[in-house]
Amino acid sequence: MRIAIVTTNRLYPWGGAEHLWHAVALAARARRWPVLAVAGPLTLDSAPIGELRAAGVEVRVLPPSTAVGGGRLAALRAWRQRFLGARRGVGRALRDFAPDAILVSQCGAFDGAWEPWLQGVIAATGAPYVTITHNNDGQTLGGGDRVACLDWCRRARLATFVSAELADLAVRQLGVDPGNLSVVQNPVAIPATPPPWPASPPYRLAVVGRLEAHEKGLDLALAATAAALSRAEGWELSLHGRGPDAAMLRAQADQLGIGDRVRLAGYTPDPVEIWRHHHLCVLASRWEGFSLVMAEAMACGRPVLRTASGGANWIEPGRTGWLCAPGQIEALTAALGTAWARRADWASMGAAARAALLSRLDRDPATTLLDLLATCQSPAR
Repeated sequence: MRIAIVTTNRLYPWGGAEHLWHAVALAARARRWPVLAVAGPLTLDSAPIGELRAAGVEVRVLPPSTAVGGGRLAALRAWRQRFLGARRGVGRALRDFAPDAILVSQCGAFDGAWEPWLQGVIAATGAPYVTITHNNDGQTLGGGDRVACLDWCRRARLATFVSAELADLAVRQLGVDPGNLSVVQNPVAIPATPPPWPASPPYRLAVVGRLEAHEKGLDLALAATAAALSRAEGWELSLHGRGPDAAMLRAQADQLGIGDRVRLAGYTPDPVEIWRHHHLCVLASRWEGFSLVMAEAMACGRPVLRTASGGANWIEPGRTGWLCAPGQIEALTAALGTAWARRADWASMGAAARAALLSRLDRDPATTLLDLLATCQSPAR
């Protein structure tokens, strides 16, 4: 079986949304299936792309965006791009590859609806496609946009999501259930044993992820930490990651009067190394798909305080962590205060978090998704 994989990630380097399709590609190669992967331009020099090439995966680069607006002229442009997309560059490579099935790894729920070149490839090859969605900002869809997104979802053999919340949100946006939605988990690296519980005080809180203040709620995390803990003793907050808002966040921490307790730790590739030195995971995102940061912290035996966005149902409030409404500084401040009052329980809550994660986790979601792709192969192929 010949598998093509297309990611819609044009804006970011290698990150959490890449792990699943990467694992699917390697699992397909382990079965000796030919694989062609279309990767984002900022990921091409990453170690995982090198691993794919070493495994025999043909890697191409995602072309520049061909998204168009509304109106008759835009519709004509979209048709033209769809027609030409299968006959130029990476579109031609996909057409010549003649895949039996195509996996579209989407950063947003309906990305493929705005990729005319990809729709041209699908039309030219006749290959069935499956989508896997990693995030959704919850935007309201206008009439024409809703029709386009619903058509994209319905034409997919399966529309899969990394959390049930993401699938439910898509149904609300579309106004109707397309009838082909499913959930496939993200892969999570599980250490055989969690790192030892760090000595305390100080109690170390960690925010892990891309340093983009709005989506990840990092501005809220700093403000809530200052409001809840500025008068408390024996705590530190680390921001682990890299991104465009690092300088802004440093300035905000200083302005809030907690700069001496906030550390910008940079990017750490191994989550075990992060949690070897930290006690509590704080996830303040305004929206999430399924947070790998949350799952990795739980796997390392650490409780999680997070906003109630995608994947939040993995947290049992008061037992494995705390939940609060996204985008609300008052709710996050209150949750931090509650968590701090129970800091003596963090170690036992972390052990409960790891046990809860292991009881629900698909240990091999790449094979789950690959098997779904295999069932989608057209009978004529």
